[in-house]
This record gives sequence, structure tokens and C-alpha cells, in this order.
Amino acid sequence: MEHKQFSVVYYQITMAHVSELNCYPIKSCAGTRLDTASFTPQGVAFDREWMVANEAGTFMSQRTHPQLALVLPRLTDRHLLVTAPGMEELAVDLSGLDNKSVSSTVWGNDAPAISQGEDANGWFSDYLHTSAQLVRRDPKGTRQIKSVYRAADVTDQVSFADGAPILLATMPSLRALNKQLETPIPMDRFRPNIVIDGEDIRDFEEDYWRCLKIGKLVGVIGWACARCIIPEIDQATGVRGKQVLKALQGFRKGVDAIDQSNKGVFFGQNLLHTPEPGVTVSVGDTVHVTNRSAARNILGLID
Repeated sequence: MEHKQFSVVYYQITMAHVSELNCYPIKSCAGTRLDTASFTPQGVAFDREWMVANEAGTFMSQRTHPQLALVLPRLTDRHLLVTAPGMEELAVDLSGLDNKSVSSTVWGNDAPAISQGEDANGWFSDYLHTSAQLVRRDPKGTRQIKSVYRAADVTDQVSFADGAPILLATMPSLRALNKQLETPIPMDRFRPNIVIDGEDIRDFEEDYWRCLKIGKLVGVIGWACARCIIPEIDQATGVRGKQVLKALQGFRKGVDAIDQSNKGVFFGQNLLHTPEPGVTVSVGDTVHVTNRSAARNILGLID
């Protein structure tokens, strides 16, 4: 898949802007709203930098442990501070990069990691009522996105996120989905990093986008995001519902146009970016679509 369209004249969307930025320091735990985001080759700085894993090193998520939604990480200059209902605050020293290497995996793929110590392991084991450990991404190792999605001039790396460095979503698409729901849901169900809004954006217009400039960040839409059970989980309570996937089945069921083994219901787009040092994105920044396809990147949808 090649993308050589960065110099293309801006598409006609002129009123799009960044309405929300989020970082999720611990995979599958609560997010933090940002006014400004900085970027590394793995995505938003500190996004999915940590992960909860079982004894074997396999990642744990809200899919099987919905109470992780209530775990609130907060970064300071020196610590990752973690709180959760019924638990004392956990402080993880950010300088602990000399901790021992441990084996960990995300969806069966090796994810180089380092232990965050017995106190952190005990905290998460107590909270989840099962043996667990907290690990951090090993800065000496790399984890790459799936080869079929790699493109020129953009990152091929990812942190502990499922498969892509950045997840993008739009408010018009959420509003379209909410019209199908008995009880509207907030955007946090989909756990995006960048949320875009604007008068000129149509519902699910992002299916057609290929290249973007978000503030000064240059990005390529890699592939559409097939959704699991997590959007059913209320991120404020950890309670699982049943309405979201059923609604998406009605009008967002399809097949990834690039990798047809990737199928299901889709909401949001995975973004690959050019990791230029010092580039930031702030809430309110203008979004330009620099290349738009005539076709969606999801097959089987009814236009």
C-alpha cells in the first residue's frame, strides 16, 4: 500500500477541527483528556505505555475484566499514579526503566516489556482478584504494525495498543450511531486518541479519507477499526450493556478493503503518522483532508 499524496491540494472540508484528545497510559484502563498531545513513533506520548498482563504475560483488558475501566492512571513528572475503587493509590516510579525484562504478548505477538515491580503486581492482583502484573513498554524493543498496513513516510511502530499507534473518530459518526440507540453513549466508549468535529463532515465521511494534516501532524489512514465488546462497557461504571454492537450490525458490518481477514462492525479509523520531533496537536487545531478516495475502506457497507 503506497501513499504518495501528501502534496495533493486540500479537499473541500474546511470547517473540521480537533474537538478532543485522549491518552490511555495503561492499556484498557481509563483515559486522560489532553489540551495538547505530543507524539513519538508509537503514537501519543505515553499512550498504552503500560499494560496489565496475566502470569504468562498475555495482556488483560476490559473484554474479560470490565472493572479495568475504573482504574484511573495519572502521570506526574516522576510517577505514574493509579487509583481505583476500594484501593489505595499506587505510585510507580517513572525512572524504573532498569527493571527486569519480561515476556508479554498482545494478540499473540511479542511485545517487549519490563516489569514494574512486585508492589504494582500485587496492587493489580488484589484489584482484579486474580494473578496479574503491570509491565511497561521496553524502550529498547519495537513492536510493528501488521505488514499489510505499512506505508511510506509514516511510522510502522505501535505501543501496547491493539494494532495501530493512533485511533481517530469523528463526532458526526457518533451522533449518527446515537440516533440508532435507545440510550445515547459518549465517545469514550470507543477510546479514541483524536476526535474530529466540524460542520462540513458527513456521517462516517472518515471511511473515505486517506491522508490528513491535523494541526502540524501529517497522517495516513491505515485501516478501519473493527470493534470488540468494549464499546458496550460504560466507562464510568464498568457495567456492560447490549445495544451498541447490535446497532452497528445494522449499518456498519463489513470487511476491511485492505485485509479481508479483518471483518466485523466498524467505528473509527486507525491512523499512521509521520513522527517528526516537536510536533504537537492541540484541541481546536484545524484538520485538512489532503487526499480522499472515491470508495470507502470498508467493503460491504450500503451507501
